[in-house]
Parts: sequence; C-alpha cells; structure tokens
Amino acid sequence: MIEYLGRSGPPEAMNCPALICDTCREQVVDRGNVIWGTTAGTPGPRRSTPLYVAHKGRCDLAFDKWFAQAYPAADGWIQLWEEAETFMRQLAHNLTHAFADDPGGEYHQHILEGSRPPQEKP
Repeated sequence: MIEYLGRSGPPEAMNCPALICDTCREQVVDRGNVIWGTTAGTPGPRRSTPLYVAHKGRCDLAFDKWFAQAYPAADGWIQLWEEAETFMRQLAHNLTHAFADDPGGEYHQHILEGSRPPQEKP
C-alpha cells in the first residue's frame, strides 16, 4: 500500500509517503509491483480491488496465493500488475491531466471491493 511513515532525524522529523509491501511490511525500493484486481469483462458492474504493493520475488509469490483465495477467478476476478516505477510515472501524469479533459477516452464506473492480505511473519 501507499502509506505515510514517521521519520525522525536530520534534516527534520517528517511523515514520508512510501510504498510498503503488503506481504512483508517493508519498504519497496526499486524492485516492486503495484497489484490490483478487476472483474472487467464479466456480467454485472465492474468491480476492482484496492491497490496492493509487493516486492518482486518471494513476496509476489506469497501475495499471488493470497489474492487467488481472496478474489477467486471463479467469481470473475483477474489479477493485474504494473511495475512500481511505471505506476508512479502514470500517477504523477494523472495528477496534472484530468480524465475529463481526454476526449479520446472513456472511463468506466467501478465498485471498489476490499480485503486486506495476511502479513507474512519475518
């Protein structure tokens, strides 16, 4: 998830936004994925999950197992992901480019459904 973490020390105490792995609860630096699910393409309203974050490798594998149980394919869920660096570039772009100003795109309504993954013990 994207979370604020308190930090103390030079140059000053502050709250720092960071990507925190939903599997191991450590900060994701460089090699991570932003993960979500959707029911796009199935009958009924489009649903999506919250955004999750996982380190590539062991954390991704553990997260995939949890996701398959929390959001079963039998219920129409598919898992999607984007490398964290690419996701952050897209997010920064969307901060200054309104969807409403894009005449070539159609943005679909969706229902957000959430579940929190279990934490892996260190």
